[in-house]
Order: sequence, then structure tokens, then C-alpha cells
Amino acid sequence: MLSFNAYSDMRLYEGKEISDEEYALLSQYAKEDEYYGYALSLLSKEAYTSYGIKQKLLKKGAEKDVALLIASSIVREGLIDDAEYAKTYAHDVADFRLYGKRKTMQKLKEKGISAEILKDIEFPEEEEVDRAIRYCAILNKKLSKYPSAKKEEKAYAMLLEKGFETDVARKAVEEALERTPEAMEQESLSKQFYIAKHKYQDVTPLGMR
Repeated sequence: MLSFNAYSDMRLYEGKEISDEEYALLSQYAKEDEYYGYALSLLSKEAYTSYGIKQKLLKKGAEKDVALLIASSIVREGLIDDAEYAKTYAHDVADFRLYGKRKTMQKLKEKGISAEILKDIEFPEEEEVDRAIRYCAILNKKLSKYPSAKKEEKAYAMLLEKGFETDVARKAVEEALERTPEAMEQESLSKQFYIAKHKYQDVTPLGMR
């Protein structure tokens, strides 16, 4: 089936003889239609940014100008909205994955969201703290066998790795990180001492060799 562009641009009619140049152009239109259909099939399954669609088309074999043309057309048709995508990601996806502001912004930059759109995204402090506290609930289990001091140190580092700002990470650790029970802490410290003792007991000072 020929595209509308093929009929309108080439003034096709039944019985018209097609030159080699026109045949090449028809082939180009057919390929563009194929890529356009591929882009629509992707969008029917999940949301994409305009950059994301362009990358998919390039991997599919589309030329750069064709990928840009199709992505631009889809944006004009309202099937892609980078600003809406960014807001949804910052609120819903980041909340589900417990990302902090810095990691959320990093992920959106990787998805090709422009700086102009990123500057308008808001990260209310209460929401950031809530996410950090919920992440601490996971860390309470993951770091349960560590002594309290070491547990706090690791939790703080892991919160920063998740993209939370330093003040948010500290607040979450203070409010939500549970102290290790004394008996478990003593057991952990004893194990660390035992490991350290056996690690260094066979080390002979250089001057005595």
C-alpha cells in the first residue's frame, strides 16, 4: 500500500509509467512508512521521549534525517510530549524506584530531555524526604547485621548513590535508620575483631625480617 505522500508528491495515477528516479523515491517513501509504523508500534507499548524514538529508529537502520523527520512528525501529532514524560518520570517512576533528585535528573538527561524542560521540574523536599525514609526501611533489613556506626555510614553512602541530596540523606538516617540491637552489635564487632586479628597476626615488621 502506497503512502499518502507518494500519491500527493508524485501525482500518481493508474497506468502511469514510473521512471527509475520515481521508483527510487517510491522505495524511499515505503521505507519511511515502515519506520513510521515501527515507531507507532513502540509507542503503543510504552512511553518514549523524542530522543528515545530517534535512537530506536537509528538502531532499526533508519538514516539520521529520516529518524529526525519521523520523530518530529510524531511530536507534532501529540503522540510524544517530552515535558509530560519528564514530569511523569520525576513523580511516578522515581517514586516507585526510590530515586532522589540527582539520580532522577541524571536519568532524564540520559533519555534526551532538554535542559529547558529539566529546569521546570520540581522536587518538593517533603517528597524527597519521604522517598529517602522509605529507602531506609529497605536498608534497615539489608544492613541489619552491621554495628550502628557502620550501618549509618553505609546507609548515608547508599542514599547518596540513590541520588538524594546530603541534607535529605542525613535527615532520613536520623529519622528512619534503626539502631542495631546491642547483642547483635557485639556479635558483629567480635567477628570484625576476629577477622582483623587473623588478617594481621602473620605480618612480620620489616625491621625484623
